[in-house]
Amino acid sequence: MPHPSRSAVLDPTVLVSAAIAIDAGRMSASRLVVEDALIRRGVFRHVTSPAILYELGDVLARARIPFTAENVIEYVDLIARASDVVTSVQGVMMGCRDPRDDKVLECAMNGPAGYIVTRDRDLLDATPHEKYAISKIGPGIRDHPIEIVTVETFVFEVLGYRKISYLVAP
Repeated sequence: MPHPSRSAVLDPTVLVSAAIAIDAGRMSASRLVVEDALIRRGVFRHVTSPAILYELGDVLARARIPFTAENVIEYVDLIARASDVVTSVQGVMMGCRDPRDDKVLECAMNGPAGYIVTRDRDLLDATPHEKYAISKIGPGIRDHPIEIVTVETFVFEVLGYRKISYLVAP
């Protein structure tokens, strides 16, 4: 497994947004992150878990999103095959404001991942108490903090893409 500073958990909202952009044939920051991690195997490795993959498939299979069952299975399978899948995510309560986000934090903690990339305000706007729990380091806990960042911050500041580059289709 790569060094945590080179690993990130992509929140299911980012993965869904990328799937929608890919289906529509348009470029987006979410699509760029997914393609960098899964296709080009660029600057970072994607860390995920069965719980995150299940949520991704569930959201994509809903009627309001125009994907066939085969498309959903193919996309989730691509994500799973190209990622480091952490099977030690057990549904531990991590103290997130929205308990559905606990699986994302637990995956990052067990991954280990240096980043959580998300569009979710509950994760991005964590209180100082919540951020302390996320960034807690020390013997037996973690040797590095987890940074929670927006997709755009990750694209421009971590991956180093120029601001215009994600707007132009490859």
